[in-house]
Amino acid sequence: MRIAFLALSLWLSAFLSGEAQAQRITLDVAPSVARSEPQLTSYLRSNLPVEIRKTLAGKYKGPLRVRINDAKFMQHPGFGIIDRADYLDGVVIVPNRAPIPIRLTLPFDRSLVMFSAQGETVRAQNLTSVFAQWVAKYI
Repeated sequence: MRIAFLALSLWLSAFLSGEAQAQRITLDVAPSVARSEPQLTSYLRSNLPVEIRKTLAGKYKGPLRVRINDAKFMQHPGFGIIDRADYLDGVVIVPNRAPIPIRLTLPFDRSLVMFSAQGETVRAQNLTSVFAQWVAKYI
């Protein structure tokens, strides 16, 4: 019985230490982004590390630092060329490797629903998900 308990505790410690390594994702958001896009910043802070962990599951367990340098939501459903899509610009820093820039421009359905709180959540989710997929691709 004691040997089984010891074996189980060793297995659990090995499993938990691997999970602890995967938890080391640091997210820095530029102050200008936090001021200009507070809702998007809040969403990124709470969800981007989670999405990155999901996309990196089984691929990479070391520490990561993600810096978001710029982010913008299109504010109105105009037909101009400028600001026709949502934008996210960041850098992924992996120890002992060169920084990896990731820049996303994602179009979306420009219906008025997308400019509501629920629509902005969907837009933030799309930016977060695609950014995490690019992180996994470059790691």
